[in-house]
Amino acid sequence: RLLTTYQANGLKVLPYIFQPPEWATSAPPDVKRNRHGYPPKDPADYEDAIFQFVARFGRNQVDPSLLKSDDKKSGLGLIDAVELWNEPNLNDPGWGPFVGPLTQYFDVLRAGAQGARRADPNLPITSCGFAGIGLETVGLLHEHKYADGKTPLDFVDVINVHFYSGRSEPETAGWDPNVERSGPSMGGTTYPEQVADLVAWRDRLKPEAEIWLTETGNDVGGPI
Repeated sequence: RLLTTYQANGLKVLPYIFQPPEWATSAPPDVKRNRHGYPPKDPADYEDAIFQFVARFGRNQVDPSLLKSDDKKSGLGLIDAVELWNEPNLNDPGWGPFVGPLTQYFDVLRAGAQGARRADPNLPITSCGFAGIGLETVGLLHEHKYADGKTPLDFVDVINVHFYSGRSEPETAGWDPNVERSGPSMGGTTYPEQVADLVAWRDRLKPEAEIWLTETGNDVGGPI
């Protein structure tokens, strides 16, 4: 009902899917806080979750025998893309969206992308929304290599990033307080410079990929 209302009012829907349920989390039994921030024990569970979600809400009809829903509906056409996790480069055990290294996230990303492709080969897949747009993080989409030589960039259609400008306006901001929470680093480049670097990187490695800025704003660390 919610997704139908969004679409009926001309809104495009980009769901991002993360935080595994208790039965799937890899959080140790003695961890009490942020258990859902831990990745799934088995990336195949994430692959199946994305498959089931995209099968239902994407635009492709799927063999009903593959569906776990009671009503066996598929191809409802109620989402316009799917985003695989949120800000996994923020990995603080107490609150981070992904408690683990980015190398582990990339295994989850590949699993999710494979699930989405099986369900709807034409649905756009975005990477996680990275916290920040710096190539020291986003560039790992190309630098990380799987055992078969492929990279995470091979599995996504959209490079998805977030940028917050603190108490500065974006045009002059050189510090993203959502990423560098202990304060700005020396010699930081401005937001426009970082955008230009990201676009040049994209143009060199995957020119057909779009860049989406899916979160932005001013201060996120306290009152302005």
